[in-house]
Parts: sequence; C-alpha cells; structure tokens
Amino acid sequence: MRIEDHPVLGTAETARPVRIWLGDEPIAARGGEPIAAALAAAGTRVSRLSAHTGEPRGVFCALGRCTDCVMTVDGVPNVRTCVTPVRDGMRLAAPPLPAPRTRARRRSLPAPAKQAPVPSVAQLRSLPGYPSEARVRRGPVAALECGEAIPCDPCAAACPTGAIRVAEPITNPPVLDAERCRGCGLCVAACPGMAIFVLERVGADALVSLPYEMLPLPRVGRRAAALDRRGRRLGEAEVVRVRRPQSFGRCAVVTIRVPARHLHRARAIRVTP
Repeated sequence: MRIEDHPVLGTAETARPVRIWLGDEPIAARGGEPIAAALAAAGTRVSRLSAHTGEPRGVFCALGRCTDCVMTVDGVPNVRTCVTPVRDGMRLAAPPLPAPRTRARRRSLPAPAKQAPVPSVAQLRSLPGYPSEARVRRGPVAALECGEAIPCDPCAAACPTGAIRVAEPITNPPVLDAERCRGCGLCVAACPGMAIFVLERVGADALVSLPYEMLPLPRVGRRAAALDRRGRRLGEAEVVRVRRPQSFGRCAVVTIRVPARHLHRARAIRVTP
C-alpha cells in the first residue's frame, strides 16, 4: 500500500515502474523511491535479524541515522534501505526467517544486560577511536567514545578524509586514523549516539566540540556549566563557537573552552536562562 494523496505532501508524482529482486522473488517498485518503501508496499517489513537475539528488524528512524533497515544490496552489505533509491534490476539478499518465538526460545535468550557504567578516561583511551594526548596537542582531532558492539557506521560515511573506518562486521567499534583527521566535526553531528567529540589543547585551556540538539542554541560568548558524562557539574565553560551548517543535518556542534584538566571529562553543557 502506498499513500497516493498526502494531506501535507500532496499528490505523489508519477514514477517509472521498475522491478527489483528480493532473493528470487520479483518486486514491483517505482523508480527513485526508497528500497524500504518498495518492500513495505510489497508487504515485506523485515530487513535483517538482530545479531544478538535473532529477532527481526526493519525500518526504525527512516532518516538514514540508525542501522535497523540495513540489507545487502547488489552484493554490498549494510546498505541503509530507508534512504537508498531503487534501481531497475537491483538485487537484495533476503534475510533469513526468524526463529519461532517458542517458550523454549525465550528461555534460551540471555538475560537483559545491566546498564553499562560510565567508562573511565583510561577505558576510553584504550578504544581504537580515541586519539593520543600528543595528537590532541597538535590540533583538533575527533574522539570516538564508542565501544559498543552495535551495527552503526554513520561516522565513517560522514568523514570526508577517510579517517574513520568500521571493519566488517559492522558491529566492530570505529577505528580512527588520527593523522588523517582534520577535526571538521562532521562525524560529531552524524553520530546518532552523540558519542563523538572534537578535542584540542590550547595552552592552559582545552576546546571541546560537542553535539547539541536543544533550542535555543547558546550564543557565542555565553557562560555555561560544563558537565561530565554523568551530568555532574565540572565548572564553568565558555561557548566559543556554534555551528549548524546544512551538512550537519539538524544537529548543531557547539565548541566550549574549559580548563585543560577537563579536556577528557567535559562532554555536555547546561545553559541557564
């Protein structure tokens, strides 16, 4: 089923009919529509199975930010079907059928994990995406505080210099080539988990660029409370830069100045009226 006449978007434009393949099954689609839309219109909602539980996954964000809808398309793994347009003759790898949800199956699943504790600075420095202290002193560089085994790679796709890489399988943590990183901040805005920052040491101070998704945006020169990863106040921060170009999507990147001792701890701000 497709929405032909939307109350806000209007009437759907006429598109050239094409055919794609889900495994050995042909599916009628409309040229230019997202793969996920064509699959949904054909009654297919499952794009993959969870690597942890074996449960089905499908479209979730529909913005290309999460990875619930990824499929292997024309032999290329981890393609986001919600934002990738169909092409005539495109071939999709059919996901395996989910296991029956029997009582025995439910008992065999691992118990839900407890909430992970906030990692220490030492633990973060051991991650393949965290830069060395020497590199931070030479100029702005990304710090990827992602150690979770989740299927996610928007940071690698956003990096214009190829400094970020996620090896197969996609559940591997991102790896940073700090020498290729120029600290542009595109990965900061692209990360759906808000787990990437840009760090720079400037004399006795530190500059930390962090994602900011609240309104109104803070003004340059504004004083704010610098917070650690638990939301605890560290001290005062000065907003020195606010960026929200079109390439950042809807996420702003705010750069704050804090004492150098807070370089690896300041990860958020609280702006009071």
